[in-house]
Amino acid sequence: MRLFNPAAAVEACDDKALTHIALAGAVPMPKTVLVPLTFPRVGYTDAAFLERIADYLGFPFVVKECFGSFGQQVYLARDMAEARALLEKTAGSPIVAQEFIRASFGRDARLYMVGGRCVAAIVRENDSGDFRANVAQGGRALAFSPDGEALRIAQTACAALGLDFAGVDLLFGENGPLLCEVNSNAHFAGLSEATGVDIADGIMRHVEEIIDD
Repeated sequence: MRLFNPAAAVEACDDKALTHIALAGAVPMPKTVLVPLTFPRVGYTDAAFLERIADYLGFPFVVKECFGSFGQQVYLARDMAEARALLEKTAGSPIVAQEFIRASFGRDARLYMVGGRCVAAIVRENDSGDFRANVAQGGRALAFSPDGEALRIAQTACAALGLDFAGVDLLFGENGPLLCEVNSNAHFAGLSEATGVDIADGIMRHVEEIIDD
């Protein structure tokens, strides 16, 4: 049975570590480290690896739980004390550490892709002082026209992951856009409101085209 999206694609998007592994070398992304796992209430008996992560990424750096939505499991470690505290807070959850893209503080873009095409895009801006741009964290959504490189990244990511439709989040790097995340089941009500595009209709038209073929 044909699935929209395929189960393997959904699995790869749900886990931020798997997303990074699948797309490493295919699209530009912030420097990323997969943090060693531990058990809840056990923690890390030796966190020396945190020093190496800090040397590689520099401060501040971003700590993300691999499974999370709406920016709720995304944190900023400004120094070693905060990094150690976040390590304790997230113990038992798979996490990644990522380079902090200063040029994209409180700002990112989401491209909604259907069948390899960008049907709508928004830029999200958060003026509250939070580094996260998510609308759920106080950001606002505005219609956006992505450039050719942003489109290439989104198309490449969706093709590599085998997605029929997705919300592709990009950061504004100093030298061009960087892939942040790929959402296989991204909410689109706010995006439709900001752009006037009926995303649901676009998805259904894509499904019909595939089935009719």
